[in-house]
Amino acid sequence: SVAAAFIGIGTAIGPLVTGWALATTGSFEAAYRTLGMLAPVAMIALWAGTRRRASVAAIERI
Repeated sequence: SVAAAFIGIGTAIGPLVTGWALATTGSFEAAYRTLGMLAPVAMIALWAGTRRRASVAAIERI
């Protein structure tokens, strides 16, 4: 499902980006700031993955 895909992407990308920030800067503060900058993106991904489908008018067969 779409929700599972978004959750899987977030689970993979979050630690990757945080680890990259920690490895390149050597600072936990920079890693936490990176997480803080990505938090809104994570919330949008969570919302997109768990929202209900919009109802669409179906065309009936005759």
